[in-house]
Amino acid sequence: MPGHIPGTLGHTAGANVGMPGTGTEGPPLPPEEVLARLALSLGLPREDLSTALLGFVRYFSLPLEPGLFHRLRREALHPSPKAGGEALALAAAAAAAKGLSLTGEALEAYAAALDPGYREPPEGDPGGGQNSGERRQDNPPEPEDIKKAAEESEAASPLLRIVNRLPGKNRERWVVLPFNFLSGGVACKVSLRILLKSRGSYGYEAERFALDISLDPRRWLFVLDRSQETAPRLDVYVTPLPEGKSPLVLERELTEILGDIWGNISVKISEKMPFFADSRDETLLSVNEEV
Repeated sequence: MPGHIPGTLGHTAGANVGMPGTGTEGPPLPPEEVLARLALSLGLPREDLSTALLGFVRYFSLPLEPGLFHRLRREALHPSPKAGGEALALAAAAAAAKGLSLTGEALEAYAAALDPGYREPPEGDPGGGQNSGERRQDNPPEPEDIKKAAEESEAASPLLRIVNRLPGKNRERWVVLPFNFLSGGVACKVSLRILLKSRGSYGYEAERFALDISLDPRRWLFVLDRSQETAPRLDVYVTPLPEGKSPLVLERELTEILGDIWGNISVKISEKMPFFADSRDETLLSVNEEV
């Protein structure tokens, strides 16, 4: 259930902390400090990987248990302690949500599938090598081309065929489809990540689409939310911002291109791309209880 944190410790790190000995509350802590304190309470080091793990674990409705966090962190650091840490952490958390624990080689292949910016895997791996559904034409792909490339990438990977079909412990299904294409002489590496919500006897319904595109020197992330309770919303993350563009100008251009079918469009700019913003639970940032 959204907003529910199974296995939470006695108290949760919060946004308001009282001043010692005064009986009064101090100013709200910044979100980064809230997550850092929660990570420390779980015995994790104060680092970006720890706070990323918090968001990933909560997104997949896994319990906030120190033992689980330490296992996932070890898995993320074991194959490559310097490169792809957050991609490996997300891969480990997503696999754990499906009841799996992947070997180092399989974990790297899964990380390469979900992160287009991850280093290239060995030739033939399902994450982005020869079997990743690359299109050789040097023109923008049509929707049917994207669908075909995504289907081919999954068909070529036994790992993705299995993992994509397994539901999580919360009965949701999280599907990852990697593919590559050329456009205007630029190589684009893409990961399409889809969250499917269970609707009981009605089957599954796509609630969130994330199109993650890596092209030198820019990274784009389009996140479309289509819940039953709210109007569609498209959040666009880009780093760096295209030259000569402001967020407002980019929003207007995207609205003209995509039309009303995409709902409200918001462009989000930051110096450091919030990798996998679609796969992090932000409710942890709004908890207001003390540690």
